[in-house]
Amino acid sequence: MRLWIATGADKRAAVVIPLDEACWIRLHHLRRLLERLYGRVVGPLPNTFRPTRYRITRLACALQALTAKRAGANVRDIAALTDAGVRTLSGSIWKDAHQRARVERLLTLAEHLAGGEYLALLQYGHRPLPRSAPVG
Repeated sequence: MRLWIATGADKRAAVVIPLDEACWIRLHHLRRLLERLYGRVVGPLPNTFRPTRYRITRLACALQALTAKRAGANVRDIAALTDAGVRTLSGSIWKDAHQRARVERLLTLAEHLAGGEYLALLQYGHRPLPRSAPVG
């Protein structure tokens, strides 16, 4: 979402919402923003917009793994952050270790998020709009 405040917006503000699949999500978040601006208590996000604790933890681990990779750590170093015993595994055992596969999945997720897929988090749990009948 973008927020652009033009000159003179304090006198006559306006909001432009594109009418696409995400318009209901934008309207929901706009309503929450307006309530906060006017000093009302907004309350927690509805369950449809709130990821589970597991999902939040997984996203945090993925971003930490990507940060470590970009800092120069290899997959084994990243896996050792959560399981120190990984460092003692021989090469053939490490090749098939579940920790290695987990780190690679986390790195794949993090690369997708960093590449722009993080926008999908705004639509967590939201179903797309139904197709309308053609006009005319």
